This record gives sequence, C-alpha cells and structure tokens, in this order.
Amino acid sequence: MSRSQWLFLGMAVFVVGTGLGLFFAWAWWIGVTLGAFVLAMGMVWSWRHLFALFFLLGFFLVGWWRADHAIRFWNALPESGGKLYEGEVVRAVERTEASREVTLRPLRCEGACPDTLILGTFPLFADLRSGDRILLSCNLNRPRSFSDDFDYPFFLAAKNIGYGCRFPKGWQVERDGPK
Repeated sequence: MSRSQWLFLGMAVFVVGTGLGLFFAWAWWIGVTLGAFVLAMGMVWSWRHLFALFFLLGFFLVGWWRADHAIRFWNALPESGGKLYEGEVVRAVERTEASREVTLRPLRCEGACPDTLILGTFPLFADLRSGDRILLSCNLNRPRSFSDDFDYPFFLAAKNIGYGCRFPKGWQVERDGPK
C-alpha cells in the first residue's frame, strides 16, 4: 500500500473510533481486547503488519477518546448557567415559525460566563443581525429533549451550544454599522 492509502485508512479508522465513541462509553476492557487482537495478529503477520496494526489502533483509540471526552464535557455542564447580561450574535439569525433563533457568544454574565455558545430565542419582530451586541437580562438553562427520537441537547452540542435563553423580557441592540 502507498503512503496516501495508509493515511486514508488511518483517517477512516479515526472516524470509526469517533463514531463508536459517541455511542459507547469508554471502558478499560475495550483497550485490552483491541490490544490482544493486535498482538495475536502480530504473531501471524510480519513486523510491518504489526506496525500498521498499532498505527491504525492508535488512530482508532484517539478518535474514540476524543468523542468520549467531548460527551463528558457536555454532560458535566451545570443545569443553570446563571444570567446573561450581554452577548454578541456570532452566526446568521435563523427564522422559525414563531421566533428568531440567534447564536450568542456571552460577553457579560452573572458570575463567570459559560465556555459555550448560547441559543437565544427572540420574538419575530426582533431586528437582529450577525455581529450585533445585545444588552439583555436572561436566565440561562440547559436545553431539554422534546422527543425520544431526537437528542436536541446533543444536536446543539455539535454546534458548541450549551445553554438557551428564551424570550428575554427586554433587550437593547448595539450595532456599529448601518441600522
């Protein structure tokens, strides 16, 4: 196999490890089982094949660890993130049937601001754009699943959104450009 084929195979194994890590929690017995498999294959194959197996196993385990680490981070977030007082719109504003959804980067909070982005839900008449700074007072809460078939918090976590701010009572938009 050429180097590019080995690299492609390594990336594919990394993706498979990441995918499995999203569905199964890491356990010590997984590493032991995979290690035993690699050693057993090494007894049958040459040292080059053994090196390739260790290489691919490394990619697989790093992918799995990465996914497991990300899930543990999101599960460790507290239920309430305090209060948001100022945020910046960092993505395009999305219009839904009954509201406008805005991705906010927290700038000023009660206590420490969370390390995640915030999904703000505003009324349809709110004139918000990417890059706007919003002064508001809103309680931050972890999003909840609204269906057994769809994991909404995990969907938002993939977008780096850990908290929601729904319909703040008052807000003020500060905009640098034309209004």
